[in-house]
Amino acid sequence: MSVWTKVAKACTLIEAGGLPLLLRETRGFLSGETVGGPQPTRNRRLLDFTYVSRYGALGADPWPAFARDHDPARLVINWLVPSFDIGSGGHMTIFRMIKNLEALGHENRIYILFGHPEVHDAAAIKRTIDEHFVKIDAPVLLDMANMLDSDVVFATSWPTAYPVGQVKNTLRKCYFVQDFEPDFYAKGSEWFFAEATYRFGYYHLTAGPWLTDVLRGEYGAEADPFQLSWDRDLYKPRSGPRPPGKFRVLFYARPVTPRRCFELGMLALDLFYQRFGDQVEIVTIGGDLQGYEPLFPFTDLGVVAMSDMPALYDTLDLALVHSSTNCSLLPLELMASRVPVIDLDLPNVAGTLTDGENALLVPPTPWDLANALERLYRDDAARAGLAERGYRHALGQPSWEDAAKVVEQGLVAQLARVPAPAQRRS
Repeated sequence: MSVWTKVAKACTLIEAGGLPLLLRETRGFLSGETVGGPQPTRNRRLLDFTYVSRYGALGADPWPAFARDHDPARLVINWLVPSFDIGSGGHMTIFRMIKNLEALGHENRIYILFGHPEVHDAAAIKRTIDEHFVKIDAPVLLDMANMLDSDVVFATSWPTAYPVGQVKNTLRKCYFVQDFEPDFYAKGSEWFFAEATYRFGYYHLTAGPWLTDVLRGEYGAEADPFQLSWDRDLYKPRSGPRPPGKFRVLFYARPVTPRRCFELGMLALDLFYQRFGDQVEIVTIGGDLQGYEPLFPFTDLGVVAMSDMPALYDTLDLALVHSSTNCSLLPLELMASRVPVIDLDLPNVAGTLTDGENALLVPPTPWDLANALERLYRDDAARAGLAERGYRHALGQPSWEDAAKVVEQGLVAQLARVPAPAQRRS
């Protein structure tokens, strides 16, 4: 099979990620209107974006003209959260933050922005959060049209930033930013819809310093970072020698998420496998690869439960986990498990990963990644040294509890600046 045939086959693995649909609940929340009857297929997608134009027509006020006494020691926080599937890292960070804010004494509520019209069971959603993410006290609420009064309301993704713009009964509108979401798309409508939200005047709390620099530098936005962390009760280095077997490489393979560069990683691993064949075993997690024609043999574990990750990490010699946008949670979790990490040498990892110190950062080409994999495969000392330095780096990172305190401090400081009624827009 020629390399160009393999490239062509790899390209067929791309699946359109798609935008979660903002259906009747969101449109009613913005306009009070009800969508009646089925719409023609060709119009359905356009109708699902009408909330964008309606936001533009109505405008938004990041400091609503709303009076309310607030207690800095017990803030009331509403979170508008997009619908989700088990295994979503972004939702895990949101729910972890809520859990730790609860531990600090703050009251939280979760409002779900639907992407699937059949999901209308708040109790079932709450069970999913408690069983597959983290157990929290915050209730799950579905009636966004009657959102309860709050001190703060958080947008947590660009589609949620639009309905947050119309919330009136809060003191401050904030934006929990985990990635530069315009780059989830080609530079078309969705790119511009997402990018516009960084100019809404919200206070941004960002996952890591790279996003803060982007929002401040390119949008003049008010933004502060909190550091991503890892679960110290869950992730630890293996206590004994690695189990016998082939050299085992993990790849986070999620073709429905283009920023994960699935095709890039698979082509690199194909080159690596051509060199070493049955001496190595490649394991993929993160997505369902059923139906894809493999370029090389690999073991697909799909979406792995969080509780099963440590046992998997104990079997690894190396991990290839990359993202072309903000750095993910996986590198820190792997480093905390003393697994050496390869990622892409891009600006988005600044402040989290440092080449040669806690990870091996590589240009985003298949041959460069394959060469990096070979280098660490052949050099036991280099691999062990990188693993140890990554482990020490992870140990030195702030905890999730520390991250929640940073968020708390930012919110308290914002609420201390709530304008007097005469200074606010009516």
